Amino acid sequence: MTSKLRGFSLIEVLIALTILGILTTIAIPTYSGYVQRNRRSDAINTLLSLQLGQERWRTTHPTYTDLVTDIAATATSSQGYYTVVLSTPASDIGFTITASPAVGSPQTADTKCPSFTISQSGPVIADAQDRTCWNL
Repeated sequence: MTSKLRGFSLIEVLIALTILGILTTIAIPTYSGYVQRNRRSDAINTLLSLQLGQERWRTTHPTYTDLVTDIAATATSSQGYYTVVLSTPASDIGFTITASPAVGSPQTADTKCPSFTISQSGPVIADAQDRTCWNL
């Protein structure tokens, strides 16, 4: 009796590899976009936390602080993807806090939402893209 060998032909393997390649070229950029959007929450959460810190500071001081270290431990976001800069106007009646991607962070490739800004009134929304970045 002869036994028949079973297996895949070269054509079947090449078709499977082609399909896998097509799926990979679609999936990787999509996944990267999801990861990038997820990292934006690091900036948003940090800015909201610092805004609350500013309000707590203001309850015991006559003006807002212009030093991040007065209301937070560091000038970087909690996950390290963003660097935070705080500024107060000369009148000391308000503040703005801006989060920009940290040097060397993968978020530097995020061209849709290059930075986030919040003031004493809430998120600074200049256009529809900012609204999308803040998930509003």
